[in-house]
Amino acid sequence: MHNNFKKFTLNFLEYQVKKINSILSFPVIQITSKKKKILDPVTYADIEINKIIIRYIRKNFPGHNIISEELSDIKSLNSNYTWYIDPIDGTKNLILGLKYYSVLIGLFYKKKPIYSFIFYPALNEFYFSFQNKSFIFDSKKKTIVNFNKKKIDVSSNNKIIKIVSNSKNTLKSKKIKDFFIQKNFLFKITGADSMNFILLAMKKIDIVIESGLKNIDILPLMNFLKVNNINYINWDKSKKIGKENNSLIFFNKTNENLKVVKKFLKIIKT
Repeated sequence: MHNNFKKFTLNFLEYQVKKINSILSFPVIQITSKKKKILDPVTYADIEINKIIIRYIRKNFPGHNIISEELSDIKSLNSNYTWYIDPIDGTKNLILGLKYYSVLIGLFYKKKPIYSFIFYPALNEFYFSFQNKSFIFDSKKKTIVNFNKKKIDVSSNNKIIKIVSNSKNTLKSKKIKDFFIQKNFLFKITGADSMNFILLAMKKIDIVIESGLKNIDILPLMNFLKVNNINYINWDKSKKIGKENNSLIFFNKTNENLKVVKKFLKIIKT
């Protein structure tokens, strides 16, 4: 791992995580909405954690661009590096007292993802990747472990296809609902946000199908997904990720999974 990013990550684990945990130790009291017509919640924790991360990035990489969920973008005409920050991915989970919410940080060089950092405060779990390798930080032993050791070996013969989504919004029509009701499918709406992608990278699940994703929901994870050979495609069969309302399929590339993806793309067009 490049020394700058190793130092950045280790110092984040040592010092910034304590600050984030301190913010999260307060009860969630004040909840506001980023949208007028529907509840898109934001909390004190979202805003303050966003500030902590931005300050830390600017201290270490002062000339880089920063795009974040809760504050105005920071742009430089002289930098090809752009950070993407989602201070709380899963704010609703945080509000409800569920443990599957995370802090997401990612870095792109031009249009190429090169770094991801994923932290689950309530679970005390840490995942990160740089260029072509991914890691887990063992918080008990204070050691960094190769992520590949956590992957499981799955036989491709006669297996059940495990599919998850994060939201019922994916079930937009009866034909999509009917698609998931197949005897060789195990389908579940998890509400687990980025944890779906960790499980996909571990090969514990096969396919993640999502709709309504903002770019900030997925761009911080892109290097981690790339390093772990996770394929993705838009519901319109492109590789495009826009700013709002992305409908995407992520999958481990096997013949069985490819057949499912192709079948899904076919039924949504009919």
